[in-house]
Amino acid sequence: MVPVPALTDDQLRALPTRGQELVETDFTCTASQAASPSVSESGARFIEGSWPLSTFLELGAVPSAVGCARVHTRQALLEWGLSELSEVAELLVSELLTNAIQASVDYSRRSLVSGQPSAIMPVRMHIGSDEQRVLIEVWDSNPRSPRRVDPSVDAEHGRGLLLVEAISSKWSWYQAKGWGGKVVWAELRAK
Repeated sequence: MVPVPALTDDQLRALPTRGQELVETDFTCTASQAASPSVSESGARFIEGSWPLSTFLELGAVPSAVGCARVHTRQALLEWGLSELSEVAELLVSELLTNAIQASVDYSRRSLVSGQPSAIMPVRMHIGSDEQRVLIEVWDSNPRSPRRVDPSVDAEHGRGLLLVEAISSKWSWYQAKGWGGKVVWAELRAK
């Protein structure tokens, strides 16, 4: 397992949150309430607007983070009375977070190969809801755009964004200005 560095005070201040004091953790399954994004005509934004229900989770870019994020998602939706969306939301979280982890690790490796010092940054997930919609946003440190591919029938990988597109109301991504990387988001609508 690759060690994940603790965030500096400057990095903590640059996190996409408002009115929240983050507690540094060992990247275990801990969460805190965060500012809510809004979905505008141009798409989601991690720190704009106001959703009445929201939660934020920061995890190390390691495979076990996906399970923690799924449990966190299930619990949040249960608490918000949106458990009917839980199964689909957990699947979206799994796909988005798996992609974010891989993107962070790949970006770190490319930096090391090019001779630049680099550490694997954490991944961050924000979930917001207005009781009609659920917005899932996942940040990673890699600024490259996500690529949707059409895998062969027998391919073992490459279906994540196809699945996200198929089961969400809408999805997209944007560059995370001011703190680097990107945010990939997906929205679900309650029936």
